[in-house]
Amino acid sequence: MSKRIVTLGTWDGKPIQWIVLKENKLGSVVICKDGLFQRKFDSQNRDWPDSDIRAYLNGEFFQQAFRAEEQKRIINTIIDGQKTNIFLLSKEEAENWMTGNERCCAGAWFLRSRFNSNCARAVYGGGSITYESMSGTYYIRPAFILDL
Repeated sequence: MSKRIVTLGTWDGKPIQWIVLKENKLGSVVICKDGLFQRKFDSQNRDWPDSDIRAYLNGEFFQQAFRAEEQKRIINTIIDGQKTNIFLLSKEEAENWMTGNERCCAGAWFLRSRFNSNCARAVYGGGSITYESMSGTYYIRPAFILDL
């Protein structure tokens, strides 16, 4: 069964499509349908809460991709002890909330889960979950909780 797609925000002048992964009365977890851009996870091998990608997603990306009225629809949440608006899925979330087809992307994309001291979990183009160097440049598929 195909999941619902919502459109919110723009990137490079194009509307962003989001897959609704999980819904409840508090909001809906959504993930970008495609790899939106490529970026390093972190240049110093730090965990998600202190990572370069978390800072970028919740700063520059959040401000550029969403108008003020759209930002109000994004629910602030706690991920790994940090308040956040935009996040990457964990390995478990990607496995439990997405089909293999939904995990497919043009190339490898980062998850927020660590694999070891210098690698983060990543999803390969075919949808299998593996790992990549945090200092490597891979696709980013932002996620957030949307107030529908």
